[in-house]
Amino acid sequence: MLELLQFFSRKKPIRARFFILVLACCISAGVHAQTTLTAEEAVRLALSRPEVVRIIDAEIGVARSELTAARTWPNPELSMERVSVDRPGNNGDETSFMLSQQFDLSGRRGLQRRAAELGLSAAEMGAVAERQRIRLEVLRRYYAVVAAARRADAYRTWIGELDELARVAARRGEAGDLSGYESRRIQQSGELARSRLEEVETALLAARERLASLIGTDAGNALIDERVDLLPDVSRFNHEVGDGTLVNAELAALDGRRVSTAAAAQAASRPSLPVTLGVGQRRLEGPVGSDDALLVQLSVPLPLFDRNQAARSRAQAESQRAESLYRMTLLDMQSRLKTAQAETARLAAAAQRLRADVVPQARELTGIARNSFAEGELDLVGLLAAFDAEIEAVNQSLDLQHRARTAWIELEQLTQHDPSTTGDMP
Repeated sequence: MLELLQFFSRKKPIRARFFILVLACCISAGVHAQTTLTAEEAVRLALSRPEVVRIIDAEIGVARSELTAARTWPNPELSMERVSVDRPGNNGDETSFMLSQQFDLSGRRGLQRRAAELGLSAAEMGAVAERQRIRLEVLRRYYAVVAAARRADAYRTWIGELDELARVAARRGEAGDLSGYESRRIQQSGELARSRLEEVETALLAARERLASLIGTDAGNALIDERVDLLPDVSRFNHEVGDGTLVNAELAALDGRRVSTAAAAQAASRPSLPVTLGVGQRRLEGPVGSDDALLVQLSVPLPLFDRNQAARSRAQAESQRAESLYRMTLLDMQSRLKTAQAETARLAAAAQRLRADVVPQARELTGIARNSFAEGELDLVGLLAAFDAEIEAVNQSLDLQHRARTAWIELEQLTQHDPSTTGDMP
C-alpha cells in the first residue's frame, strides 16, 4: 500500500491527489462493509421479512373474508320449467319462469355480521401480539449475542494477561528465580484459558446463528454496537398495575378472541328462519291460443333433522376454549408479573454492584498481584488465584447482567400493549 501511494505521488499533483482520494474512498468502503447491528435494526429486519409480513397479513385477510361472507346476501335464483307432451289430446305446453330470493327473518345474519366484525378486530389484535412476540424474541437473542461477545472479550483479555505473565516468568526463569514446575503451571493456565475461550466463541457463534434465523440476514458478520448496555435501566420502568388487571398485546388478543367466539356462539344458537320468496310467470300454450298466469312462491324449511346442532356445538366449544384460555393466561401473567418485577429489581441491583465495585476491585487486586509476582514478593499460586478471581467476577457480572436483561424483557412482555413502544432498547 505504501509503495502504491509513493507511485501516485510521483505523478502530476492534481492527478495524484485524485487517485489517492479514490483509493482512500475504496479503503473506507471496505472498512465500513461490516455493518453495526443495533437492537432497533435487528427488530426492524425481523418484522420486515416478507415471510413474517405475509403470515401476519394472512390472518387478517382470513378475518376480512369471513366478514365479507357475513355481509354478503345469498344470490337470487332464476329457474325455468317447460312441460311439453307430444301426444294426441294433450292440453298444450307450459313454460314457467321464477325469480326467488332467500331472506333470514330470525336475525342470525346480523349476529353473524357482528361476530365477524369482532373476529376482524381480534385478528388485528393478534397481529399486534405477534409483532410484539417477534420483537421480544429478537431482543432476547440479540442480548444473548451481546452477553456472549462481552464474555469472549473478557476471556481474550484474560489470555493476554496470562501471556504477559508467561513472558515475565520466562525472564525470572532465566534469572533462576522460577522453577520449571511454575513455568509449566503458567502454560497450563494459558491452555485452559484458550480452551474456555473456544467454548465461549462457540456459544457466541450459536447465539449469532439463532439471531440470524429471526432477522433473516447474516448476523455473523455484523458488529454489535459497543454502546449497548447489557444491564437494563430499571429506573425507566414506570408501569402501574392498578387493580391487578393486566393490559398487554397477548392478553388483548386473547380477550378479542374470547369476545368474538362468544358472539359467534350466540349467532349459532339463534334459531334460523330462512324464508324464500319468489315471483314469476307461467305461460300456457294450447291448440286454440295461449294464456299467462302469475306465480308467487313462499317456502320455509321444516327443521326436522338439521337444526344447526353441529355448528352450535362447535361454536360453543370454541367460545369455552377461548374463555378458559383467556382466564388461564390472565392468572399466569399476574403471577409472572410479580416474579418478573422482583427478579428484575434484584438482579439489576446485584449486577450493578458487581460491575461498579467487585469487578474493579478484582482488577485492582490482579494488578497488585502481578507487580508483586514480578518483584518476587508473591508466589505463582497467589497470582493465578488473583487471575481466577478476576475472571470469575467478570463472568458472574455478565451472567447477572444478562439475567437482569432477560427478566426485563419478560417484564416488558407482560406490561406493553403496543409493539412500537421500544421500552429500554438502546
